[in-house]
Amino acid sequence: MVYRFVGTLCEIDEKIKLERLGQTVTLPEDIAISVITGGGSILPDDAFSGIGFTDQELQDYAYPGQRIEALQAFQDKMRAAYVAMHDHRTAVTAGLNGGK
Repeated sequence: MVYRFVGTLCEIDEKIKLERLGQTVTLPEDIAISVITGGGSILPDDAFSGIGFTDQELQDYAYPGQRIEALQAFQDKMRAAYVAMHDHRTAVTAGLNGGK
């Protein structure tokens, strides 16, 4: 499955380094679950795309330091991405725990 990165830094199995907002990574389900439940900041591609980041925003604010004085519209999208990531992590964790 294809995921998009929304965090600051994430290494997966010492082979994959995620460091850019919106960076794409394809992961098998078991690895994705491990990353998600371990605190990795990834979202399914469709959820990320639904937030509406523009290509220009992904370029201008790719790294955390660039986001310090970002426009409010971008900050709102980042907030939405974090909420979506939390909701996705909660759903994945609940699925592992039989829906609890």
